[in-house]
Amino acid sequence: MEAMINSDFFSQSTNHLYFNELLSALHRIGIVQHLKKGEELLNSRLTSHYLFYIQEGGFKSFKLIDNREYIFGFALKGDFECDIHGMLYNGKSKYTFKAIMASSIILCKWDDLKEMLTREKSMLALNHILSMYIQVLHSRMIASQTSTAEERYKRMIIDHSERVNTIPLSDLASYLGITKQSLSRIRRNKFKLADEGDMR
Repeated sequence: MEAMINSDFFSQSTNHLYFNELLSALHRIGIVQHLKKGEELLNSRLTSHYLFYIQEGGFKSFKLIDNREYIFGFALKGDFECDIHGMLYNGKSKYTFKAIMASSIILCKWDDLKEMLTREKSMLALNHILSMYIQVLHSRMIASQTSTAEERYKRMIIDHSERVNTIPLSDLASYLGITKQSLSRIRRNKFKLADEGDMR
């Protein structure tokens, strides 16, 4: 899934009550894995019963249809990520998660993580993940129906300029459903207006 997403597409959960405890458990029993740009963390051939925490770098989640990538979201440094169906039912991933830059993650099986936490806390953490997932779907549906690609891009820049700037333009354009050339025009207009504002 494009789990735990904030402001259109980012996976943010650090404000959750049990974030520190969950992260501490991951550090104790999780496995650190390093991936090069272009390496796949998950794909449709792999089971996905893991929860991931991104220490460095970032990933895109997409589905390949007729040899074309349809990007659903991004997860960057400080984010949790998972395939919610696979994590709960030990099924194969419905999406591909690929590194968009050199990355470092901590991964842990959800079942192992539950053993580290009390039943109450593991259920609260799971409920939070599911709640964020629903919010993701809801916000994306609204954005796709009410906002243009340019408006969505501007909102990303306003809310997460540093994070957005780490994503390759070709991937960002694909996520917005426009060409790289169109995104470049949007960016040029944005910077032009910003310069004119400074002059005034």
